[in-house]
Amino acid sequence: MADFSIGRIQELGDIQRTYTWELLIPAISDVTQEDLQIRCRTVTIPGRSQEVITSNYGGMEVHFPGRQKFTQPFNITFEEFADRKVAKALYVWQQSVFDTDVGGGAGKQAVNVFLQLTDYAGLSTQSYGKIKLTNCWPESVAEVPLSYAENGAIQYTLALRYDTWNYEN
Repeated sequence: MADFSIGRIQELGDIQRTYTWELLIPAISDVTQEDLQIRCRTVTIPGRSQEVITSNYGGMEVHFPGRQKFTQPFNITFEEFADRKVAKALYVWQQSVFDTDVGGGAGKQAVNVFLQLTDYAGLSTQSYGKIKLTNCWPESVAEVPLSYAENGAIQYTLALRYDTWNYEN
């Protein structure tokens, strides 16, 4: 007979979470006063590939590794809370990239963004490391359909443009 008790259930993590990744956007000077931590509903680890340089030598085709190419943009989907703090922070960040009120750019506000795996209890798992996206800035926030007939959560899709990505411990 299996050793099973209610006490053991209380020690388990929350298995009903709908996210396993957190996106950390460090505070952006003059834009957000604190780090922005987004629990992702969906996220895709970005891809990377190596271009091939082909050279003709002695009647043969010789191949060399060329520059790295990264999948662009980096998309995440997240659910917003009633306070709309994440949506407001993203709006301010986008506005700092290109100020639509004055019709000009305010300068590229790029930061390094980190994608961290979390465990079932919602805690960061340091053993897996994290993905660092270098020089990120918001390319777009997709439109959000709202309908009184729907009873689902409001979901945002954010597209980030970046230069490179790598794993960090």
